[in-house]
Amino acid sequence: MDKALFKSCLWLITFAVGLVLLLVKFDYILKGCGIVLSLLSPFFIGFALAFVINLPYKNIEQFLVRHSEKSKFMTKIVRPLSLLLSYLLVFGVIVGVIAIIIPEFGRSINMLLSNSDTYMKNINAILAWLAAHVDWVELQQLDLSALWKDL
Repeated sequence: MDKALFKSCLWLITFAVGLVLLLVKFDYILKGCGIVLSLLSPFFIGFALAFVINLPYKNIEQFLVRHSEKSKFMTKIVRPLSLLLSYLLVFGVIVGVIAIIIPEFGRSINMLLSNSDTYMKNINAILAWLAAHVDWVELQQLDLSALWKDL
């Protein structure tokens, strides 16, 4: 047998066995990938934070370098100061967004609860119309009042 043909057949058999193992043990492979990704998630979060903080950091550092050329003390603390200001800026933006979203979410929940009677009447009217026009026994026996009270 030719050496190149033997090598090709060996690669083909190895590939076929690997593919069969991959298909047979796919759930174990997915679990393993999940474990690896969960172990690496702090690194992904760190890379994302570094990427977000790097953008304002560069601009703040350039601004401070331009305005601190005369003072030797300021030249030494440009980097830590710009990093601190970057953290404060990003933290401030996050707090600002949360301060805007949480009260709006509360107002939405209050509006949902205050209009719940209207919503229930509309749902009952739709179900009554469907029960009259559709021959569906389960729909005619459906009672949402107990479900609505639990909700």
